[in-house]
Amino acid sequence: MAKALQWDLVHNFLAYKGVEITKGPSQSLVHLNEELDRKFMNRPFYWHYRDATNQPGDPMTISIIKETTDTMPVNAVVASPLNPIFNQLIDAAHGETRWYKGYETVAAPSTNYAPLYPWVVIQGVLTTDPPGSPSYWKEAAISLTTGNIKTGEEIFHYENLQANLPPQHVLTAPVIQFERAIHKLIGALEQLGTELFKEELASAHSFNEKMNPFLSALLDHANEREYEHLNNLYQPKIRLNHPMGGIIYSQFI
Repeated sequence: MAKALQWDLVHNFLAYKGVEITKGPSQSLVHLNEELDRKFMNRPFYWHYRDATNQPGDPMTISIIKETTDTMPVNAVVASPLNPIFNQLIDAAHGETRWYKGYETVAAPSTNYAPLYPWVVIQGVLTTDPPGSPSYWKEAAISLTTGNIKTGEEIFHYENLQANLPPQHVLTAPVIQFERAIHKLIGALEQLGTELFKEELASAHSFNEKMNPFLSALLDHANEREYEHLNNLYQPKIRLNHPMGGIIYSQFI
């Protein structure tokens, strides 16, 4: 699921940047513009020469593919966080949309003005430290009216949200403080990660216990700085990569 969301996220980012995309189910042809070519394609000498000679450049055309194949297209970018260009595109897309606001639309309001209730959402890729565990795109949302918390994927229909308050809709005031809501969401994501990575965390704890004699020896030699570094390195933790979030005004309370 995370890979599918990253595929859509990168394509939406490229479309937002105004590039020409021929999108297919497993392969897309992307005609980059100059801004994106300069930023992601690692051609500093080419662009330096063009700038020095006052000539327009020719941005590259790349193929974004979902899986590695025996016959790779020219300038292929595999849709994987292990691919440096795709990973940079993911980071850039998240950077452009770090915090957002959206409004649902009530199809047939029962009154003249349909109320919308505020929710805070935090999204990201859950994984663990030390690295090596699988990654999961997850999100958590809390109602600022009731305190109800939801976790999972695609809690709201984000593609249907409006950027501005729709006509004949009214916003309700939040009851729960924003800072308290964020604190509760972080706790919900940590609990979700603990459930997802139960086996990985148990294995990491076991490895950490085996390292204790070695770490204790560092303390015996008064190497406290190295002890703290290694102890923190091997201490199992839940991590949220590529965090982003926003406020959704929903018809649901």
